Amino acid sequence: MAINAADNASRHSYNSHGSSFLGLTFRHGKSNSDGLDEDAKGPLGLNLLHDAPDPIVDFVFVHGLGGGSRKTWSYSSDLKHFWPRWLPEDSNFHDVRIHSFGYNSDWTSMKPDVSNISDFALALLNALRYVESIRLPERTPIIFIVHSMGGLVVKKACLLAWNDPAFEHLAPRFRTVVFFATPHRGSDGASVVNSVLRLSFAHSPRQYVEELERGSGTLQDINEYFRHIADKLELYSFFETVKTTFVFSGVGNVMIVDRSSATLDYPHEQRFPVQANHRGICKFEARHDSKYLLVKSVLASIVRARGEARLVAKAQERKGQLKTLQGFLNAPDKPEDDLTSLRDTRANSHACSWIESKSYFSVWRDHFESPQFLWLRARPAYGKSVLASYVVDHLTAAGYDCSYFFFKHRHPQKSKISGLLRSIAHQMSMPAGNHAVRESLLDLKEDDVHINDDDDEQAIWRKVFAGGIFRTTFRRPQYWVIDGIDECDHGTTIFPLLAKLENFPLLRVFLTSRDSNELSKSSSQLKSRLVNEEISMHDTRQDIQTYAEEQVAQLNLEDDDTRQYVTATIMGKSSGCFLWVKLVLKELEDAHLRSSIEQILEDVPEGMDPLYSRILDLMSKQIPASSKALVHTILTWIMCAVRPLTFGELHSALAIDIGEQIYRLRQALDSMCSQLVLVDSNRVVHPVHETARDYLLGTTDSEWGISRAKGSTRLLESCLKYLTGQEMANFRNRRTVSALDTRQERSPFSSYACVAFSDHLRTATASSDHLLILLAKFLETNVLSWIELLVREYRSVHYLTVAAKNLKLFLERRTKYKSPLGKEFSTADAWSVDLERIATKFGKSLLNSPAAVFSLVPALCPSQSAIRKQFGRDARGIEVSGNELATWDDRLSCIIHRGKAPSAVACAEEVFAVGFSKPPGLIWTYGISTCQEKYSMAHPESIRILAFSSAGDLLASSGREHLRIWNALEGSCLFAFRTRLEPLSVVFAQNDKLVMAASKGNHTCSWDLRGGGTEQDTCSWYDAERSVISQNVPSVVAFNRERSLLAAVYKGFPISLWEIEDYSFLGYVHRDPAQLGDLAPPRGLDKKAAHAHVEAMIFNPKTDQLVASYADGELCCFDPWSQELETKENVYIQTMACSPDGRTLACGDSCGTIQLRDFRTLRLLYKIVAFDDPIRSLTFTANSLRLLDIRGSTCNVWEPSALVRSEQTDDQSTSDAMERSPVIVESDDAEDVNLLTALVPGPGSSILLGNEEGNVAMFDVMKEVASQAQVLYNHVAGAPVSALSWCEPAAIFASADLSGQIVLSKMTSMVDSANSSCVKVFEDRLVGQAIRSVILDASGRRLLVLTSETAYLYATTGEIIDSLGNADRTHTWLSDPVDPGNLLCLNSSGLRIFDWFTLRQKSSVSFINRAITDVIGPQPVIKQTALIPKSKKILLRFVTSRPRSQSTSLRIFYLQNVSATQAGENPRHPHLSPARSGVEPKPLLTEPKDGLEPTQDPIKSTEDEDAFVLPQRLGEGLEPLSKQLEMIIGTIPNTSEVAFLNKTLWVCTVDIDKSEAETSYTRYFFVPHEWITNNEDMMIRVTAQKDVVLAKQDKVIIFRRGLRHGEKVTLETER
Repeated sequence: MAINAADNASRHSYNSHGSSFLGLTFRHGKSNSDGLDEDAKGPLGLNLLHDAPDPIVDFVFVHGLGGGSRKTWSYSSDLKHFWPRWLPEDSNFHDVRIHSFGYNSDWTSMKPDVSNISDFALALLNALRYVESIRLPERTPIIFIVHSMGGLVVKKACLLAWNDPAFEHLAPRFRTVVFFATPHRGSDGASVVNSVLRLSFAHSPRQYVEELERGSGTLQDINEYFRHIADKLELYSFFETVKTTFVFSGVGNVMIVDRSSATLDYPHEQRFPVQANHRGICKFEARHDSKYLLVKSVLASIVRARGEARLVAKAQERKGQLKTLQGFLNAPDKPEDDLTSLRDTRANSHACSWIESKSYFSVWRDHFESPQFLWLRARPAYGKSVLASYVVDHLTAAGYDCSYFFFKHRHPQKSKISGLLRSIAHQMSMPAGNHAVRESLLDLKEDDVHINDDDDEQAIWRKVFAGGIFRTTFRRPQYWVIDGIDECDHGTTIFPLLAKLENFPLLRVFLTSRDSNELSKSSSQLKSRLVNEEISMHDTRQDIQTYAEEQVAQLNLEDDDTRQYVTATIMGKSSGCFLWVKLVLKELEDAHLRSSIEQILEDVPEGMDPLYSRILDLMSKQIPASSKALVHTILTWIMCAVRPLTFGELHSALAIDIGEQIYRLRQALDSMCSQLVLVDSNRVVHPVHETARDYLLGTTDSEWGISRAKGSTRLLESCLKYLTGQEMANFRNRRTVSALDTRQERSPFSSYACVAFSDHLRTATASSDHLLILLAKFLETNVLSWIELLVREYRSVHYLTVAAKNLKLFLERRTKYKSPLGKEFSTADAWSVDLERIATKFGKSLLNSPAAVFSLVPALCPSQSAIRKQFGRDARGIEVSGNELATWDDRLSCIIHRGKAPSAVACAEEVFAVGFSKPPGLIWTYGISTCQEKYSMAHPESIRILAFSSAGDLLASSGREHLRIWNALEGSCLFAFRTRLEPLSVVFAQNDKLVMAASKGNHTCSWDLRGGGTEQDTCSWYDAERSVISQNVPSVVAFNRERSLLAAVYKGFPISLWEIEDYSFLGYVHRDPAQLGDLAPPRGLDKKAAHAHVEAMIFNPKTDQLVASYADGELCCFDPWSQELETKENVYIQTMACSPDGRTLACGDSCGTIQLRDFRTLRLLYKIVAFDDPIRSLTFTANSLRLLDIRGSTCNVWEPSALVRSEQTDDQSTSDAMERSPVIVESDDAEDVNLLTALVPGPGSSILLGNEEGNVAMFDVMKEVASQAQVLYNHVAGAPVSALSWCEPAAIFASADLSGQIVLSKMTSMVDSANSSCVKVFEDRLVGQAIRSVILDASGRRLLVLTSETAYLYATTGEIIDSLGNADRTHTWLSDPVDPGNLLCLNSSGLRIFDWFTLRQKSSVSFINRAITDVIGPQPVIKQTALIPKSKKILLRFVTSRPRSQSTSLRIFYLQNVSATQAGENPRHPHLSPARSGVEPKPLLTEPKDGLEPTQDPIKSTEDEDAFVLPQRLGEGLEPLSKQLEMIIGTIPNTSEVAFLNKTLWVCTVDIDKSEAETSYTRYFFVPHEWITNNEDMMIRVTAQKDVVLAKQDKVIIFRRGLRHGEKVTLETER
């Protein structure tokens, strides 16, 4: 609607005395166009004008050309006219956070300026990204209010934000733009101003002013791409209706931005004419100004709509977030169930109210400078948990945020501190006011922080609390109520965690427990911050009295005297024990005579144990003999279950146990064992108290006593009956993968049976044959369904490793009673290995698709493994051949760090750490049991040394100059030290109080970790007698375990030994003691006596023996105290490690071979032969049963059988026992392999192969059994074959090698791969040029040969037709699938089309323009390509390197009618435009060969630079897919589907011709990590039969039927 009031802004505003254009005045000779100081114009950058505690939206005001963050929005220079500050006076804007943004667009300044609109937009985005008042993690919508050119700046900012990953979390917040006179299509006034600037002696034209001219390329680009995102925004446009007066001669009155330019004409745009000129449209004289009232009402409507939407969205979002966090944290289910159950047991609503009268409670609750922790203790059954429930209700009723947790003894989650922390974290995120906590946890999930099932309390604390919750600011008190800390596992560890809350006084903690000396001792860490009180009989007496009176009143006794007598007697005997009173009253309910009541009161004993004994005696008398077995079974289940069972679980379990249905179970519980069993309001069945469980499991004097071993056996048998039953027999094949979310109705007992059966294995009777038979039956039938269910339900493989461990322990216990023979034992033994390997090798893949365990995992396992033999023959699933492994090798897991360079490894009891030199300083930790990532740390330089403390809670990392000490359980840096010289060894000492570093400066430095990291005195192992040594730099240094000895190696000297206490010289150790002569002490040896360099040395942690490896191939063991050589062996060793038990020496060499030797004798025990990268680091696990190594980009976890050796006495060595030959195991990487170096699909069902010895062979992928590849011929020089190409129509193929030899052959017989022959057509050699690729044209008449720099075109008769220079690896060459006569050459700048027969350039197209580089990034490189002949398209994968990161992007381009585009011609195809003339491009220069003249042909750019791109939205389309893609494999023959490996190494496909490529792809099967090579050119192909072949070392792995059945995966979009 129009505003009728006249616009007076041009007369009365504070800069009206000058000429105006686009919101500014021109005044010569002034740096500020209006003569204003900077304060009047407004500050640059983002400025907070009004804050709101919980904002609904953010307003951001952006000025235009020559304006200012204050000036543009002010009627005058008086601050009272700055109208954005008026808004908060209106209640509609109380919850609006208001900002203004200023940038330097003063076009009248005489200073040079090359800024443009893009620069201003980027400045705005960076301000929004980094300025505290608006940046992440806020989620409030951003409303832009913009004037003139400011609207163009905001539009450009929106385009950049939606298409740049750096702003991916900011862009969705952009919701609304309110435009004031924005020249969307330019302004004629811009030309006037630039003309004036050109005529001015003191000024020069501005680029951002040129961009405002009508028809400018910048405006066209912005408008073209803004329309693609406009639907995401609400748009309001205010346009001027009054002309603006120019004072320039001859200009007069001008409509600066007319309606046609000020509006966008989008259907959803709202337009408002304003009776004002260009400057006055956003300036208001007073609050009652009609223009201001209109603008305010529009803004208020935006805020109201956002507010209403936020209420609904926040409620839905909060509900979804809490559900997400429940799964993320894996918190124990429904903590409110425990609270409700305890609330029901309270005597009345006032029970426990006595706590409010205690001063220590009110002070703890209300005074935040008072002690933070309140700990109440009491004897068993004194109502501690009931009191805790009251405190929760009291605090909640008072309006406080209260989180709570009730520990339950032996409960899988509720007995662990990690369960407490998970639950507390989830509850803290629940209150609506705690959105900051909720956001912090969601941010952790977005950052791919993984909360694993096996994470202990330290890991949870580090990840969730230190890394998330405690990084927020608490605006209100937070209360934790923790009950029963004596019932949790390792309860003493809770106090060190609570001690870390010192800096959070608003967080108050209430604790209860029984009396415990251990807990009291541990609580001393809290010192004065803890108040420790005991619940006395006096405290609870009134509650017990009230409860007793109420219950006695319900007994319907005849008179008050009797009631008082009963109450008084009970109170006199209760000793303040609430449970005792409750049980006695329960017994009185069945007494109907006064004499009976008196007898009960007289007979009932004091104390819980005597009372339990009486209860059991009464049960023996009262329960019929026919029901006793059932009652005993019920009690056994309730007392022996590893967690409380629901009523439904118990009912189902009993039916399985006794073999028939039980009727009226609840009635049976109430009538026969109600004094021992409780069913709470949530229908969970518990012992009435933990004391009842303890009594029943400990008594042997009653028929109701329960043996824990027999009880566990009984429960285990029932679990196995279920697991072997029909319900678990739902064998799902790969066809049903897409229905993963469909839940089959299962028995209520299912969850307990699946999880708890392995826990019962630990305590069940191992000698039971029946149990072993049931166990074997389960493992032979339904074990895969069990695995799938566990992984799907719990999103973890933790339970598989636990089951494997418990299964091994069960079998070990069984061997004490029974022979380890028989089919059942063998089955169980095999699965104890398989379960662990499945978890460690395939864990990640199973988490992606749990159903993969049915038809994928068995095919990938060794042929003799239990899972392969039992389930690997499914005709419906995938078949894998070529993997010749018969049994599991010693490699438990292979962790590949693609693109990274690990350099060190260290191991503690629960985790191991890997340090990297690339990227420098990265440290990753992994769980020992699952080999899954835990957390990462960042050291400031490349890692050279990693070392754990003896307790495993500290980790030291060192490079050349920096030493860091980390909390290994939390990942936080505790200390940072700077070392003077490079450390050669870093160790912990004095019970981990010190960290010591021995450096190249012949000295040790130590730091006191208990004393705040204070550096101790530097100590040198140097004196005048050994000056010759000390002038040298040591190359290797080693400490013994006790840190009493130090060994150092110097060039030209034997190993020198020093005692650390006083750094006195102990002596030398030498391989040939005779060479030491009579030097005492030696001043150095003659050069002739110098011996080979020592590569590595290590002390035995038990005996102090020293082993050293020499570069000339000797391994020697010395006694350091006598300096005698004990034994030696001839072997080349590069790195060593000693097992913590001191028995085994692990040795690694430069060929990747690992040797295990007896430390004392150096006798070889075990050898893993491999042909791989040199081993850089070795370490053992804490139990000495596993070995870890670093080689190449991999970390391997080994579990050789040789590490399991029988214990021997100290005086007995392995040499005393019977000598055994060493076990030599050849891994997949054995030395005698000839690595495959080239692979392409060949004739029919065959593939062509080339290897490193120059052999060219053919292999038939359709054979049922992988046949031996037939060698067709050898390259003469024996150089590695580097390239192959096959032409089907002509039946010819070409091969080339790294020595420059080219061979072209023709197939003459193709019966099969074993009976085929070929003849050579020609050979040639490009001397001194390594060939990287060869390509045959479709007719078989031309061959393109590519070296590192040159492209040669051969006729297939052997003549060279032409050659091109500068054809390096940045160019990709392809045959044109549309026109067989075309040869395509692509690089990052564009596409060239060459003639296949002459190599003359025919045309070129540029497809990298500014619009694309805004999305992909500057200087993109084409990493991979995929031709899609069916739809005449090409898929390109661009990679752009940014500082500290690398991004990828996918783009699709048309090839249709490219062949019609000849140089200088105008193509008719709508996706190509005529070439520009007069453009001087970069040529492809030809290097002459054999007299050929060089040629050069320019790249011709198109007028429409983006015309070659498919018309899809920039930054959308395939961008989500590009983030999932690891490598393009190729196009599926005769389809428009492209096969690729995703980031988790699944083979997937996407149909490029379908729109769903933007939202989903199909996933088929995964490739094990250890089968993937570390280089970027993995040889994996799809054959014509749609089988997938993979080159693995010297083998060809064939995945048959792999692309038949897949599951649809939805891409997580970025919006």
